[in-house]
Amino acid sequence: MLQPVFIFSSNQAGQRNHFKSQSSQIHRRPPQTQRLKKGSATPYCTQPLELMREIVAIEHRCPTINNLEVPPMSSFLSTPVYHAHQQAQSKGLSFLSRSEYLEVTAALFGYEHYRLMKPMLRNLEAALRQPDAAIIFAEWSAARRAAHLLAVNGAPKDTARQYVSLLIDHLAPLTPGRAYTDQGAFWADHLDPYVAQHFLRELDENPEVRRIHEKVRARCQVVTEEDTDEVASVWQSREVWEVWSAVAIYARRADGQPDMTGEYLLAQSMVAYRKLERAVVSTRPIFSPARASANRYHAGMGGEAIR
Repeated sequence: MLQPVFIFSSNQAGQRNHFKSQSSQIHRRPPQTQRLKKGSATPYCTQPLELMREIVAIEHRCPTINNLEVPPMSSFLSTPVYHAHQQAQSKGLSFLSRSEYLEVTAALFGYEHYRLMKPMLRNLEAALRQPDAAIIFAEWSAARRAAHLLAVNGAPKDTARQYVSLLIDHLAPLTPGRAYTDQGAFWADHLDPYVAQHFLRELDENPEVRRIHEKVRARCQVVTEEDTDEVASVWQSREVWEVWSAVAIYARRADGQPDMTGEYLLAQSMVAYRKLERAVVSTRPIFSPARASANRYHAGMGGEAIR
């Protein structure tokens, strides 16, 4: 019998920012007037602001702080984003900078901007390391974000999905589990294999479902999926991601197939997945008690309730 599983993660010690020790020197504003050694006409302790800009602005476009360009803070995302950016350039997709790639990465993880995801990087990294973690990337949001950035840069927007696809390929290995780009594929792996077992168990163990089952003349044994839908978006859900699972349970014919022309049950159950981060969920389903109704096939109506 499946039991609810709750996983609690604590913040892990953060990585030391190797750039921090240099920032006080690189970003310090030089005096307006340069001091000179006695008897000398050459500066000895400061550099012109123009030279400071050349030192800090290295290789790629970066966010601006105090009118100086600085590279983004190093994190566990730096390596996959760097390799995705390099691969994109090798394919002729050179219209997005590495900083803009971080914006698209934030969208993939369910954040509107990288600055909103940045304070959560430690939690995100810890969530991705959970043994039952799976990522459900917000691919559509990321493609929309990439298209916007490409438009700002005067580049064709129809290449947006190519940038996103490269990012997904490099970000997917961050978790020991599988990465998904749609909920349906996730349900196929982490809901469908458990649905029949859950509802058949409910026929025997749930008193209310057992009472409804007694209205049907034949024992229902074959479970077929009717519908699966999320109560709220996986990226908007907070502590748990709730999903509705609806099924039909039929009697079994002599050939083993479901008897869809007789009496049957319609049943529904809420299924919850623990949220580990915005786009990271536990793969272990937690089923709520089912609700059911008895029905019979009617040639003209398709089905009618048994009172």
